Amino acid sequence: AAMRYQRSVIAYGIPDLQDGLFPPNDPLLRRLASQYKPYTKALAVPTVDGGFAFQQVPSGWVSGSSACGHGIDLRFFVQEGNEPKLLGALRFSDGAVIGKGFPGTSVHGGAVETALDEATAECCKCKLFPVAITVKIEFKIARRVLPQTTYLVECELTKWLSANLKCEVTGRILEPEPDARGKDVLIASCLATMANPAQIPGQGYD
Repeated sequence: AAMRYQRSVIAYGIPDLQDGLFPPNDPLLRRLASQYKPYTKALAVPTVDGGFAFQQVPSGWVSGSSACGHGIDLRFFVQEGNEPKLLGALRFSDGAVIGKGFPGTSVHGGAVETALDEATAECCKCKLFPVAITVKIEFKIARRVLPQTTYLVECELTKWLSANLKCEVTGRILEPEPDARGKDVLIASCLATMANPAQIPGQGYD
């Protein structure tokens, strides 16, 4: 089912966001798009034949133009197949800062955590089970997160906690390029536990 989800979201791609927060020809977006498949999240919806289909989410708390409107633009990129990783490009506007209009204000920690929660869930959906819920998540914010700045997002499935029911996913927000020593510059990270609601009787996703 995860591969079916993956095929569906890759087919949709990323729509043109007129209110998007990335500048034209953003270097990170161009780099990711040249190596991976871009996509927008989808949700499972019932079909008339009693099955289900995956429908793109054009607008939501962390999806599409509405997300851009309150200051978050998160775009996903995936390698087709079972590689347990997901990449993303992330950018915040002044709409996500602690105090809009106050000089030197950084992005609110809740906005940073929202982006990591969304990204880790999508990693799970694309690679393990296509409907995922966050049951536990721990965050660390290592550096100030700035608006009008492009960041790289990396997520990876790290551990099965229960076969086809729960798994752990790590998420990181990084500077797009390593430092002078070639080391990743960590901005924020998380460890999430995702659960598969299809294993709850009556859900009918699998």
